[in-house]
Amino acid sequence: MAFAKNPVAFSNYENFSKSYKKNYLHWLNQAKRVETRQNRIAQIIDLCERNCKARQ
Repeated sequence: MAFAKNPVAFSNYENFSKSYKKNYLHWLNQAKRVETRQNRIAQIIDLCERNCKARQ
């Protein structure tokens, strides 16, 4: 799990409201290709590390 490598990002993610968490997971699950999914995981980790609740 990518969050295991970045405890700060995981901590921030855990503090997000349920709707923000659901938004990130929905965006991730829309990815059809493995490469796209991996790219989105990296983006989510980066955004959570910076405590960004929503993508721009």
